[in-house]
Order: sequence, then C-alpha cells, then structure tokens
Amino acid sequence: MTLPEWVEKLNQFCQRYDLEAEYLAEILNDPKVIPMIRGKSFEFTVQKLISEILPEKYRVFNPRLNAQTALQDVDFAIINRETGKQYSLECKLASKGSFRIDKKSKQPYLKSKSKVYALKNFR
Repeated sequence: MTLPEWVEKLNQFCQRYDLEAEYLAEILNDPKVIPMIRGKSFEFTVQKLISEILPEKYRVFNPRLNAQTALQDVDFAIINRETGKQYSLECKLASKGSFRIDKKSKQPYLKSKSKVYALKNFR
C-alpha cells in the first residue's frame, strides 16, 4: 500500500468513527491504548507467520468477532480446506495487569510475554 493510499484509508477511518484526525497521534500514544494496539499487531504478525508456515490446504483468517457479544475470544481461525475442520487461536502478548508506571522514574513499564495459546476447535 502506498503512503497516499494509507493516508486515505486513515482519513476514511477517522470519518467513519467520528474521530478528529489531528488527535490521532495522541490517542495512539495513550498508555490505555498502547497495549491493545500492540496486542492487535501481535495477532496479525502471528497470523501472517502461521499462514506462511502452513500448507496451502489451510486458510488462516481473522474472523472479526465483536467482543461485546460475549462469544469466545478468537484472534484468528484456521480452516482445513480439504476436511472443513476449523480451529481457533488466541494470542497473548502481555500478562494481565503487567502495564504500570514506575513510581520513581514515572516511566511506563510493560512486562511482556509472547505466547500463542493452544489450538482449540473453532465453534
């Protein structure tokens, strides 16, 4: 994707969600938002790597579920094109509660772990 295409997609995103583009950098740098962005980036990275490792008979994709529906959290799914068997994977980049601001230095601290949880049958 070219830079002008990326900027256009970003503008469309801001319009769709009624966001002021001029504040987007501040929003993305907010300590409450950074862990979610890192987590989503990790999901896409793992999805890409799994896609490159698995043979062509597997389709790897992000099902884009709404987390507010109380369904199982599925970061990405794998379907065996030959058998139709489906799997789901959940990725965890950091431990719950691992982000904090150091009291002395006032610097952000994030204890990180890179882990992909066990493959489970996709429902």
